[in-house]
Amino acid sequence: HLSLLVALTDRNDSAPASTMNGSLNGHTNGTNGNGQRALKRYIAIYDFSPLRADELALSRGDILLVADEFDDGWVRGLRLTDLEIGFFPSSFLAEDTSPIYKLQEIQLPNKHYINDPKFAEYDSSKRSKIALEVYTSEEAYLAKLRMLDEKFVMSLAHDSVISPEDYGPVFSNIQPLLSLSESFITQLKSRMEGWDERFTRIGDIFMRMGHHMKLFVSYAVQHTLGSQILTKISTQEKFKAWLERTEMECQRTLNSLLLEPIQRVPRYEMLLKDLVKHTSEHHPDYLTLKQALDLAQRIATDCNENIRRAENELKLFTISKRFPHDEVDIVTAKKLFHPSDSTRRKLNAGNFKRGRTRSSGNIELRSPSRNDGSMSFRSFFESEHQRIFLKEGMVNKTRPDFTDPSERYLFLCSDVLLIAQPTSRSRKTFKLRERVMLVHAWITDTLMAETTSDRGFILGTPRKAYHFMAASVEEKQMWFTELHSAIFVHKRLFNKLLSHLSIPDESFLCMKVKSKVTYLGMLKDELSFRAGDEISIVGFKDSSGKWKSGLYAQEPFDPSPEWYFGIRKDSFGWFPMNCTLGLDGRPLEPTPEELHPAPMCIVLGLKQRMIELTGRVIPPLTENERMAKVYLGEGNFKTLRIPLLCRVEDVVRMYFRVKPDSNLAWSLIEQSMDETVRRVLDPAEDPSSAVDLWGKSRDQMKFVMKQAIINSMGESET
Repeated sequence: HLSLLVALTDRNDSAPASTMNGSLNGHTNGTNGNGQRALKRYIAIYDFSPLRADELALSRGDILLVADEFDDGWVRGLRLTDLEIGFFPSSFLAEDTSPIYKLQEIQLPNKHYINDPKFAEYDSSKRSKIALEVYTSEEAYLAKLRMLDEKFVMSLAHDSVISPEDYGPVFSNIQPLLSLSESFITQLKSRMEGWDERFTRIGDIFMRMGHHMKLFVSYAVQHTLGSQILTKISTQEKFKAWLERTEMECQRTLNSLLLEPIQRVPRYEMLLKDLVKHTSEHHPDYLTLKQALDLAQRIATDCNENIRRAENELKLFTISKRFPHDEVDIVTAKKLFHPSDSTRRKLNAGNFKRGRTRSSGNIELRSPSRNDGSMSFRSFFESEHQRIFLKEGMVNKTRPDFTDPSERYLFLCSDVLLIAQPTSRSRKTFKLRERVMLVHAWITDTLMAETTSDRGFILGTPRKAYHFMAASVEEKQMWFTELHSAIFVHKRLFNKLLSHLSIPDESFLCMKVKSKVTYLGMLKDELSFRAGDEISIVGFKDSSGKWKSGLYAQEPFDPSPEWYFGIRKDSFGWFPMNCTLGLDGRPLEPTPEELHPAPMCIVLGLKQRMIELTGRVIPPLTENERMAKVYLGEGNFKTLRIPLLCRVEDVVRMYFRVKPDSNLAWSLIEQSMDETVRRVLDPAEDPSSAVDLWGKSRDQMKFVMKQAIINSMGESET
């Protein structure tokens, strides 16, 4: 049997203890065979709050050892949960008659506990103490669940104090949790009554309960909503009167009882940690206890995560309700990226191949040359996107010189920003001014040649550039940091998606448009421009002959809202299409006269950037050779079949079908028909690699051969 070895050494024989009255029924502590009085165990049946420093606080379910009894109904004793000693009223106690707590009366060494000889040292092992605490704490937890069920749940259901719609979320899963605890305590009691420090196991009981511990996760989710409902109905007079009466009767608040299941899982985790720590690795219970601890930790993590998720969703729902005249649903997050129809079919069929892909617009699950744990292409579309509330607060919208302020209220979430205007002095309701997806936004302290302010910052959207001013420098810095971080996260996510694409290879045509707003790219692959700048939107003609914006005949993904790939002077990159479309949102439909070929310097630069971004290589056009036009001047050219791994000297030999004259030096120049590209190849460079980079644009590229005469001084003259 579990030994609870506690003995009493009377320090004042001339002052015999008085007989206790009240709920102890006149019981007096007896003596063991060695003349020591054995301490009796009691359980607290009510909470007690101390008023003096020498009084001991009691919580319902506490286990206590009583040493001194006084005529006025007070006793002095020890609380087993933390071994604290103090005075408390005997009327708050009842004798603990459980067979688990029968004390063995054996002789104890004469040791002192905190200078009080009436309390001898606890003599059982640490593992036994923890096992006992598992049982006693479960007893107290079960008692509170029963009180919750009998006094609150059943009473509310019978008296119809609240509506059925409110009743369900408040008391969700109470009955299943009560049944689970009753089963758990029954199994624990059986083990404790036959406790043997060397062989008894309790880890398997936790594991059997573990299959049902997801009840705690479900309860945690509902508890958040239930708490909000309780707050709402607490002002109803009928419910308020019933609650005050019931809480007074139980000496417990409803909120504290509803928190018990939330607090129970972390308590299991703590007790199991202590059990594992004080159980030998050779004990038959050790491995099972470790498994039970892992399970409890997973459940605790799930509970915490689901509580955070529920609280976050409730916050988003509350924000939505603060826009009574706008349809603002921010609880359900939109997908950031959408696959094209062909990609969706491939994802569903699982037809994506691993490894290198040809330059045909196909995509793969992961870049073949990378092993950095980056997000796979599939996960962009299959992983759930959860919107998280980050920050809200008041700022002033101003003119570009930070004058003429007007109030605006910002609601910042992980992927979206709501720009609102208060419609009441209390700022409880708002009018939506703009909803901004952060992936399409940008932020800076100031734009060049504009007035600056130490409290101001500029937030750009596809609609306009906002000049905001915070109440203080510190508040401005907080907003700037939060916004910049959230925007940058989604910019990086978009860039990661680009890294899963192939190398584009189309005959690109451009349409010139005017930008309607300023856009400041925050990443290398974004295009920056000011309002009114001329931008060339890159696209191509599809199989039906219709111009389509973008880089691929079959788009591997469909950003939502869409992005354009544009050219401004010598720069190129992506930007949100609404920066040029404006508010009407109509797609571009250029006439044939409005289209012009994309400069080859941009096309080749784009391909080179995608090679860097994706880690891929240009796939060969044929097995062992390339076709290219080689010009000698005055319009004369030959179409040569250039083998792989050749050199400039080999191209000269193929052109003239003779060995080059040793007095002549030849150079090979890569040049575009529009003369936007001109590069001299290194003599040891393989010209076939340059042809690979041309891809489908090879009809717009050529090689030009130049010769130089080697004079007697070894110098070349063109």
